[in-house]
Amino acid sequence: MSENSQLLPMCAPVSYDSGYADPVLIAESSISRLYKVSKAGKYFILKTACDDSGLMMAMMRREYDISIGLDHPHIANVFTFEENTVVGPCIVMEYVDGRNLAEFLRENPSMSSRRRIAGQLMDAVGYLHRKGVIHNDLKPENILISRTDNSVKLLDFGLSDTDAYYLARTMGCTAEYASPELLRHESVDSRSDIYSLGLLLKDILGTRYSRIIKRCTEQNRDDRYADVDQVIKAISHRYRPVYAALAVACLVFLIWMAGNVVDEISEFREFKTAEKERQELCDSVYAAIDSQVHAIYVGLEERLKSIPYMEFGFQEMATAMKRLPAIWDSFQDATSDQQLISGFVSYCTTIQQQYYERVIKTIEAKPSYARSGLSLEEIQFYNGLIAKEETYRPFK
Repeated sequence: MSENSQLLPMCAPVSYDSGYADPVLIAESSISRLYKVSKAGKYFILKTACDDSGLMMAMMRREYDISIGLDHPHIANVFTFEENTVVGPCIVMEYVDGRNLAEFLRENPSMSSRRRIAGQLMDAVGYLHRKGVIHNDLKPENILISRTDNSVKLLDFGLSDTDAYYLARTMGCTAEYASPELLRHESVDSRSDIYSLGLLLKDILGTRYSRIIKRCTEQNRDDRYADVDQVIKAISHRYRPVYAALAVACLVFLIWMAGNVVDEISEFREFKTAEKERQELCDSVYAAIDSQVHAIYVGLEERLKSIPYMEFGFQEMATAMKRLPAIWDSFQDATSDQQLISGFVSYCTTIQQQYYERVIKTIEAKPSYARSGLSLEEIQFYNGLIAKEETYRPFK
């Protein structure tokens, strides 16, 4: 046993036969202590009360009663409540090899990883609310990010309220992330968690969603989103994952390239043409645009036939759209006429939009793997592919 194993008993001496060994204290609060232990070659977390008073033990039992009914890939599993262990009465929980959200964000993860983490967190909180559970202590310390696949695991239901358990709370929540009504000891509902979730989204995603975050964190709960699904919908409309931002960025880039082409060509070529020559030039460039845009989007549509999930469809589309700026290579030396260049930009945008709308409908018709009832292993596998921006391949 490790040196941390020499612990004072929480109550009268008992015979410890639960099989948990080598307890190491890894966290302590005014309410509870967490120990990492081993049993049969595996690690577990034992959560005990900070003392053996009736109030603390009742809170531990209450947390167990709430947690044992939860089953979600992004919520840490609770296995059992045991009376006789090396640390006394405790909740036996899943051990997650990870770091908390604040530590993860200090690693400066990519925006795609941040969006994925935010999505998993919202999915977990939404699940809690559908089960009638209000977490009441959403904060970075209670959100673990696993080291194996950077997935969310939500922890700590010691302050949770449920429809069946609503009683006077011992305030232990973190004031920095607590809703105004929680700090005032008023009754709370799911909108209290929405307030905390808004502050966490600000930590994860920054200020690009400031309008959504502002509504989540309104002082008056009636002005907040009513549920997590509304927050998810607002974010999806805000940035249309990947493709909307890329479409705008590509269009701006194409226009910018057009201006550069005009400037560069005007330095070494003066080109004046009769109406017939202008028409021939336009026909040639339009044909080149048609051919290249068609090749990009038709190729994308063919790839989408073998992709079953929406997320990978968006990823394929993002990859395909990176080829759009190359379209300008077919006419960037053709003319220095500003009017013609503007016409080419307008035509290219119109053709692209026709294909774009068709492809978007195809992608949005596909299901989301995150909500398709897949196993935890399959979801983790697909999460890994998305995080690495790899193309779809089936889980084996």
